[in-house]
Amino acid sequence: MTRKITVLRVNEKSLSRRYTAMQEVEAALRKENKKYKNDVVAMETAITERLGYLQRHKEMSTYKIGVLQQALDESVPAVELEAANKQYNELTAKYRDIIQRENSLVARSAVVDNLEADKKVLEEKEAELKKEMTSLKERNHSLEQMVNELLSKGDGYKFLLCKVSFDLDKPLHSVGVQQVKAFY
Repeated sequence: MTRKITVLRVNEKSLSRRYTAMQEVEAALRKENKKYKNDVVAMETAITERLGYLQRHKEMSTYKIGVLQQALDESVPAVELEAANKQYNELTAKYRDIIQRENSLVARSAVVDNLEADKKVLEEKEAELKKEMTSLKERNHSLEQMVNELLSKGDGYKFLLCKVSFDLDKPLHSVGVQQVKAFY
């Protein structure tokens, strides 16, 4: 029995230690819970105050916007505003048309420049062809003179006389050659 009493006393001591430890944990938890409750109450009050401030600010802003809108409506009549907007749109359209015309003129001037360059190249080719034709005419004339000289000499040699004619208005490939006479 003494043994049982001793075991019971030891159990009682351990239970009392556990009980005091639990009381300390409970006190700490209660303290933390109270702290959280105070924080929640403080946040609710802060939120309520902020919502009140924002509500007052919203009402004040709405009133100010109304006053400013009324002042704006009174400052420029709607008819004048519409007329100004219409005039602005017309000016924008005219400006857009001017820019488009300017762009088309720039494109046309580029085309004209290209055509002028082509014309210049063709004129140079024409000048070269005229020079060549002139030199061919001179050669033809000198050949005719040589033939006339040979005919006038009449040395008795047999040759074939060809008359070559050029026409300035016809292309170069239409040179006419005709057999004139055969001499001995």
